Amino acid sequence: MGTSTIVQFGDDLAAYQVMAQNDTALVASLNLFRASELWGARMGTFLAQALPTPEFRSEALLHTVQELRHTYLFDRRIRELGGIPGPVPEEAIYLVRCAQVGVGLPVERVEGSPERVLAPEECIRLFAGVHVIEARGARTLRTFADAFPEDDPTRALLEDIMGEEAIHAASDGDALESFRQQGLASSVDAMLASCGENEPIAWRRFLNSAGEYVFRVEYEALGARK
Repeated sequence: MGTSTIVQFGDDLAAYQVMAQNDTALVASLNLFRASELWGARMGTFLAQALPTPEFRSEALLHTVQELRHTYLFDRRIRELGGIPGPVPEEAIYLVRCAQVGVGLPVERVEGSPERVLAPEECIRLFAGVHVIEARGARTLRTFADAFPEDDPTRALLEDIMGEEAIHAASDGDALESFRQQGLASSVDAMLASCGENEPIAWRRFLNSAGEYVFRVEYEALGARK
């Protein structure tokens, strides 16, 4: 495994199959996933203090622990492949791209310690955004996992994480239902529609930035081998 050809980062099975055969591209791609999981854990730490009910805060804490576990699993796999886990450009973090187009809370709202608990409309925006984000994550991990043989350790890792991402999406759906029961169904429907419309924009922007990041990593690796 490991070619000297720069591959194109993408989000379909064919692109992932090519990346799966290129150690440098694979490590760079896993580093992108690691960065998003770490950002999710950072956000979850804020939410474990800022959400308005003990039930929501407890769920956010569990979510944070699981995101940190995912970060560690990506970190370990990167090292097993001979790579070095590290930071990626902020614009190549999917959750940041989502926040920039109104999917979930703004980045500045989840920075540092909360000065006040989230208002109901903020909670709806949060849960609608994360519901859409987690659903995208589960689909993407499924496609990426399918690029590897059944017995490949990377496939096992992706499938492990994918299961918890699907659970997170369902949990956020339950939270939204609780707001429906409080008479806020129209706000929930409007925010889900907005997130569903804007998330593909965030995804395309993420893919562009992620592609540039993977290309740069591969280009530098090729230069180092000459």
